[in-house]
Amino acid sequence: MGRGTEQAIEENKALEEDIDFYKRAYEAIAIKNAPEGVLMDPPPRPDPRVRHPNRPSEQEIYLAPYYPLRQENYIVFDDGTIYYPKLDKYYKQDGTQVE
Repeated sequence: MGRGTEQAIEENKALEEDIDFYKRAYEAIAIKNAPEGVLMDPPPRPDPRVRHPNRPSEQEIYLAPYYPLRQENYIVFDDGTIYYPKLDKYYKQDGTQVE
């Protein structure tokens, strides 16, 4: 490496330090001027090109009843046999009962 490369590296480091200093100063000013000291991005502006579907009237909106996940009452064994405890019976996967 020649002397020019070393000088360019030193100049680059000095420029990076200046940029970092100005970034920190800008952030400090922005936080100081922000409400409650919280720096946030502004909310997005609505885009007039985006079309939204019409919202249904309140009468059309209804909530479906909540059904918790149903627990199936059977046990599947490694060989494919299925046991139904309520019936106390065993079945193969093809539906035939095991004696």
